Amino acid sequence: MRFELSFNENIYREQSKKHFAFIWKDFQSKNKKRLYIIIPYFLLGALIVYAKSNLGYLFIFISLFNLYQYYKFYQHHKTNKEKYFSKVEENILEYLSNNKLSINEFRNDNFYYLDFKMELTINWNLFKKFTVIENNLFLELNDGVFATFFINKEEVGEVEFNKIILFLESKITNH
Repeated sequence: MRFELSFNENIYREQSKKHFAFIWKDFQSKNKKRLYIIIPYFLLGALIVYAKSNLGYLFIFISLFNLYQYYKFYQHHKTNKEKYFSKVEENILEYLSNNKLSINEFRNDNFYYLDFKMELTINWNLFKKFTVIENNLFLELNDGVFATFFINKEEVGEVEFNKIILFLESKITNH
């Protein structure tokens, strides 16, 4: 299956938002759970200190340490989000100024991708997984290599999109 796709700024921006949220979802969930530790431990520590026991300081210390970790992660997430979306905007300007089609070809042995910046042929065993989020297909390479390929159902049509999913189910086993 071969698809020649023109760049769509709105679709790309939406895919980037969904992809970023998907990548950070587990980390944000873990960080939110820290709050469930911070508040009760701090209150328990304050009550124990109020009851004239030094053990309460341990609970207060644990809650403050977790608050620090929470803040550190929050800053890390914020910095990465700014960098990611800055790069997204750079890419949008690049693709709009080039105005060339990209080629996504799903071959039996590999995935072929071509645009004005690169030409790639990737064997199926190098893909970690594929994910569909709200009509967007994300193809992710194995750990250690940061590359993701996006295809939106609107770009290829519903019938072809479903064919791609069926094809990928036979090629990528870790999804």
